[in-house]
Amino acid sequence: MVRIVFSLVAAIALTVAFTGCSTVRTTQKFNGLGATAAPKAQTIDHVNAQIYGVYLFNAFPLFSGSPNDTGKTAAFRDTVTLDNGMYLLTKSAREDGANRVIDVQSFYSSNWVSLTLFFWVREIQVSGTAIK
Repeated sequence: MVRIVFSLVAAIALTVAFTGCSTVRTTQKFNGLGATAAPKAQTIDHVNAQIYGVYLFNAFPLFSGSPNDTGKTAAFRDTVTLDNGMYLLTKSAREDGANRVIDVQSFYSSNWVSLTLFFWVREIQVSGTAIK
C-alpha cells in the first residue's frame, strides 16, 4: 500500500514539474457588446491569469508556476500570490495594446490532496477586461 501511494505521489510530482503551472488565456469575443460603460473606450480583450502550485504541509513550496513565463515551473519558490497574478494579467494586457484594466476580480484557493496526506495545491486566478 505504501508503495502504491508513493508511486502515485511521484507521478503527480513529475507531472506537475514538467507541465507549466501558470497560464494566461484571453478572448476578444464579446458578441457585439461593449464591456465598458465609457463610450470612447475600446475593449481589447478579457484576460484570465492563473498560477497554481504544490506545497508540502501547506507551508513549503515544491513546484509552482513561474510569473515571468507562462508554461514554466518554478521549484521551491512561493509564486502563488496575488501580486504575481496581477503581474501576469497586466503584462498580457500591455502586450495586447491596452493601457487600462477594468473589472478586476481574483480568486484564491488552497486545497489538501487527501490521498497524499502531505500535499496541498494552492491556486490564484485573476481576471479583468483590457481596454484602450
